[in-house]
Amino acid sequence: MPADIHAIPPEILAAIFVMGVHTWEIQFVSTLSRVCQDWKSVVDNTPRLWGVIFISSRSSPGVLEKQLAKAKASPLSLWVLPCAQAIQLNRVRKQLFALSANWVEADVGTAFLCESGTGWNALRHNLQRLTLCRGHSTSDDPGSFFEDSTDISHRQPSLHTFYSLSLPVAWTRGFLGPWIKHFYLRQSGKGQKITDTWEYLARIPNAKTISLYQVQHVEHPDEVLQPPCTIVLAKLRDLKFRRVKFSSVVLAAIAAPSLQTLSIDEASESVWGSPSSMSSCFTQWIQPSHTPAHLHTLELIDTLKSGDIPYLIRFLRLLPNLVRLLITDDEVGRATASTSTSSNGKVKLYYALAYPYVNEDGGSTSSAWLCPSLMILYLDTAPELTELIPIARSRGGIAPFTAGIPPPARLRRLESNLCPVDLDELNELKCSIDEVNCICLHCGLTIEDDSQ
Repeated sequence: MPADIHAIPPEILAAIFVMGVHTWEIQFVSTLSRVCQDWKSVVDNTPRLWGVIFISSRSSPGVLEKQLAKAKASPLSLWVLPCAQAIQLNRVRKQLFALSANWVEADVGTAFLCESGTGWNALRHNLQRLTLCRGHSTSDDPGSFFEDSTDISHRQPSLHTFYSLSLPVAWTRGFLGPWIKHFYLRQSGKGQKITDTWEYLARIPNAKTISLYQVQHVEHPDEVLQPPCTIVLAKLRDLKFRRVKFSSVVLAAIAAPSLQTLSIDEASESVWGSPSSMSSCFTQWIQPSHTPAHLHTLELIDTLKSGDIPYLIRFLRLLPNLVRLLITDDEVGRATASTSTSSNGKVKLYYALAYPYVNEDGGSTSSAWLCPSLMILYLDTAPELTELIPIARSRGGIAPFTAGIPPPARLRRLESNLCPVDLDELNELKCSIDEVNCICLHCGLTIEDDSQ
């Protein structure tokens, strides 16, 4: 029996309405008010609802002023587009500057902050989320914004999430500290030094999620000295690199023992140049102080060179809790094709996933499985179908296990390029693994019909 919509408590409705305004802006409330008298009452008596402010070049000054009046002293969430510099909006901007102590969320440009005359002291107690983009070059220097920013009460800023979008170093550095839990850096266009990135990371030791996107480091790794000490990110859970130049050098300086998801996506060679070798990163991360033993998801996209495969395999040996392995890189296939069968276990990823390896520990020798908890495997690496069969057998419970070696977890899903389809081999895969998908668009649409 459907629930009575009128039985929803007003505070729950208010929270839902606020989310709606975040999505559809303030015009959304006029529709809500016409539903029924109860909803109109919630709209009229929820100042927080009116505190979600969007300002663009098309915004009406009159509407914005009425909205601020209804918001009263409630927390404010601001989205101010760089184009919102019209003279008729001056009065609204001044009202917002006067209410800067009420800002809890802001998506603005550096020019807006410079114009406000508001310092970091006025924002630090309530501002929780900040997305800051580079404005006009005249606002590249924060000037006095961060001056006298020491809180005499020794209370840390409330800021926990910071998005830095193509900012000069001085702006980004000023907002970073142990209070930051989520950090997103995009540095497109203007180059940045690797040492700057290290400094950013060193300033946020309590971060839980870090994403770096399109960061073009200007110097070559050979010109960069190693950081004075390892950057320990003890609470980091999720780390994403997208189009980060020389990401291996940056990663090698990080120790994130609690890391759970790691995603590295280099750009294509035609746009960004050949990816740098990941061997230095893998070599560093197999050290006990650096190994993320709790890692459950590893995604590598156009990141590897052929010479990196042995280092990757050594790294995977130290990940007993890895559940999802996703690799998109033709270099894995090339490395397999160019090596002899005598060295399969050391340099061929497919072989390493299909057979136990010899584990030498303190003089004793034993055998173990690579990634024994693996359940989801995605390989866009141009493998032959025959190279996937042994993986399916060993991780699907079909092939007999060597005595004394605990079997790996059952592989639940395998996604790879399975065409051209050999029906016998495909049926064997399907008998071994719960779900088998071809990532080729054609096969993905026809494989079920062809196999019947």
